[in-house]
Amino acid sequence: MKGRYHNKREKLAALLFDLVKYLLTVIGVGTILPESKISVWTLVTGLLLAGVLLALAMVIAPEERD
Repeated sequence: MKGRYHNKREKLAALLFDLVKYLLTVIGVGTILPESKISVWTLVTGLLLAGVLLALAMVIAPEERD
């Protein structure tokens, strides 16, 4: 039997993983474009935020149960 909050934790972890994907996509595309307004400060801040969100998603994600 799954815990009471198992489904909510799965959905929240999936949402955070998606946010990390979208953030990294925006940063990656922004750095490739020639007329980009993304500075080094924005790049570093975005990568740090993505790292924090990824770590949070890994902690929140429920463990697989048999």
